[in-house]
Amino acid sequence: LLHGGYGALHLAFKFPEQFGGVSAISPAVLRSLAEEPRECVWDTLQGDQKYYDLNPPINLLKEKSQAIQSAPLHIRLLVGSDDIRLVEAVKSLADSLQRYGILYSNICVPHISHNYVAVMEATQPETYTFWDECLRPYTAKEAVISV
Repeated sequence: LLHGGYGALHLAFKFPEQFGGVSAISPAVLRSLAEEPRECVWDTLQGDQKYYDLNPPINLLKEKSQAIQSAPLHIRLLVGSDDIRLVEAVKSLADSLQRYGILYSNICVPHISHNYVAVMEATQPETYTFWDECLRPYTAKEAVISV
């Protein structure tokens, strides 16, 4: 199961008081198991949509929105504009964060597909200054950024 960004969001939303920041790079925050590449999820989920529905960050966001909102948790979403499978899913998650009044930054990098290194390189120096901010006292402000 290749879900680095998904897993990071899952843990941060489940235990928001334990983290100062979470950065999800092209997180697979899809609504349906059918949208996932079979080779990435079959060994773990065996096509079980009900199990898939138990774990998405969006469900934790609904359940724990007040705890997430009051936690000193900096949230950053990064995605390439040409990541056709994930760009709309990340936008939907950002819209949900906004609806719940949770502060976040959403960076959509133009002309990049599902490529971790390219996204990181295109967002310099913010790639690393984000972590500096996470170590400071919580002063997050809403930021929706388009690079």
